[in-house]
Formats: sequence, structure tokens, C-alpha cells
Amino acid sequence: MNEEESDDDGYDPARPFSKVNITKSAEIYSVTNEGYVNYFVVDTGASNHVINDQTYFSNLKNSSMTINTINSKEYIHQKGQAHAGNFVLNDALLVPNAENLISVGCLQDDGYQVDFDTKSVKIKKDSKVVANGFRD
Repeated sequence: MNEEESDDDGYDPARPFSKVNITKSAEIYSVTNEGYVNYFVVDTGASNHVINDQTYFSNLKNSSMTINTINSKEYIHQKGQAHAGNFVLNDALLVPNAENLISVGCLQDDGYQVDFDTKSVKIKKDSKVVANGFRD
């Protein structure tokens, strides 16, 4: 195998950013933070960040809204600032029975740059990579 055909995906566990595992879907990516059991899906179609575990939140505020998911309608009672690895998710919704979603649009609104290619995703803030991912 020559250098151009290398299976090395470049992931270095010593680097100080979140490990991101990418699902086989073209636009849905999973983020796994070292030390966390949960995972996140980086979703280009999500309107909001959705987190199912309140331990990710540094603050929660009462909220009253409804969101439609693939399987159901969810009533939101709390939202706030959540932390996923080295980046902050503003106005994340606490939805205990949902899959964790990171909204690409919301990240971009907060000044993050999200770059996808066929095998990886990089999330950057001020030109610094805060999350880097590779296909499972």
C-alpha cells in the first residue's frame, strides 16, 4: 500500500479535541467525546441542538416549545448551554428520550465552521479545530 492508499485516517488520541465517529449516512455524523458514553449526531438538517442528558448542561432555563422528531412530537421544558468536548452548544434543548443532535446551522450561527468530506468532519472555531472526526 503506498502513501496515497494509506488506511491511516490521521486520528491522534493525544490531540486535545473530541473524537468524532461518522456514521455511514452522507450527512449525519456521530461525535463521541473521550470519557463520555453518549454520542452526538452532527446533523445538517437539525434546527436545534438536542441533548438527552442534563449533565452536559452548565445551566438550564425553563422553556415551553414543541419539536417534531422522526418518530414523535417532543415537548421541551428546559434549554440551556451545553458542553460537548471542547465546544459550547448554545440554546440546546434537553430532550431525555431523543438522540443527541448537534445542529450544523446553529454551530454556524455561533461562529463555528463545519467542514465535511467523504470520510471526515472538522468543527472549527476561530480557525482552531475543536472537534475532528472520522468514519467508523
